[in-house]
Amino acid sequence: MYNSSTLSSFFGYNINDIIVGVNSGHGTDNGYRSRGLWVNPEYRGLGIGQQLLLATIKQAVNENYNMIWSLPRYTSWNTYKNVGFELASDWFKTETSDQNAFCIHRL
Repeated sequence: MYNSSTLSSFFGYNINDIIVGVNSGHGTDNGYRSRGLWVNPEYRGLGIGQQLLLATIKQAVNENYNMIWSLPRYTSWNTYKNVGFELASDWFKTETSDQNAFCIHRL
C-alpha cells in the first residue's frame, strides 16, 4: 500500500512549553493527507489551527505534492476554508463525528 510507504510528519504548537495544538500529514496515492488537527479548547479561535494547517501544506509542497486533502469535522470547517481548502463532498456522519466532509487544497 502506498500510504504505508510514506513517512508521516508531525506538527505541534507550543505555548509556555505546553502543547496546545497538533496535526500530522502523510503522502497518499492521490495527494498529501492532513490528518488529526486538534487544538486545546482553551486556545481555539487564536489561529493556531490555521498555522498548523499552513505548516502541513508547506510540508506537502516540500514533498512535491500538488494537492492536499483532509476529512474535517463540520465544527472545524472554517479553519480549513480560511487557509484555502474547498469542499469536495457533502457532509456525512462517521463513527467518530456527527458531520465530516472531504476537502482539498490544490497546491
